[in-house]
Amino acid sequence: MVGLVPITFDEKGNPNDPKLCAALVGYYETETGVKDADFSKVGKVLACVETDGESMRVIGICAASTVVDIPLFHSSSPKAYAVMFRRLHDWAEDLGVSCVLVHVDPKNYRHIKSILERVEARPAHRWRAKVGFLKENGNVRGRQSP
Repeated sequence: MVGLVPITFDEKGNPNDPKLCAALVGYYETETGVKDADFSKVGKVLACVETDGESMRVIGICAASTVVDIPLFHSSSPKAYAVMFRRLHDWAEDLGVSCVLVHVDPKNYRHIKSILERVEARPAHRWRAKVGFLKENGNVRGRQSP
């Protein structure tokens, strides 16, 4: 029988089922060459297992995470930034998301710099990436981000 088993972790990042997690890490290393994979940082991890009633072996893995993209985040007040940031943080935490992207206009970075440093935020540079480019018959199709 083949089925999916969720891989869950405690608040410290330790697997709730260490034996199954070790089997999954071993399977992933064998299949991909990646050693000591840490699945505790991924939103949802499912091990695909095959059982015969007495033994179980991992035969696949799938993982998903949710990323919240906040394309508009602006205020002229540092206090407002703090209030908005706290609310969005709590909302994202309630959703169980693993990443939040917040666009901060460089002109207003000074208002939010201390908050971003406190949460160890990193620049995403998402507006600088080329998206959706595809070569077809020597012609480039797609669009570029602003």
